[in-house]
Amino acid sequence: MIPTSTRTRYLLAKKVVNPSNNRSSTYPSSVDSAAKQALYANFGNDETLTAKIDTAVRGTKKQNG
Repeated sequence: MIPTSTRTRYLLAKKVVNPSNNRSSTYPSSVDSAAKQALYANFGNDETLTAKIDTAVRGTKKQNG
């Protein structure tokens, strides 16, 4: 097991406590919501796929709404 420094634990805890500050420059400008960030992170950082999935989910939500 790799030891985790106190500083690393602090920084991780800070992100969990205040997720609104987690927006980082690693996301393209089109990935502008927490839902899109989750899609982007879980689908290989593919911006186009993220947009397509987000559009499909929102369209389904409106139809079933």
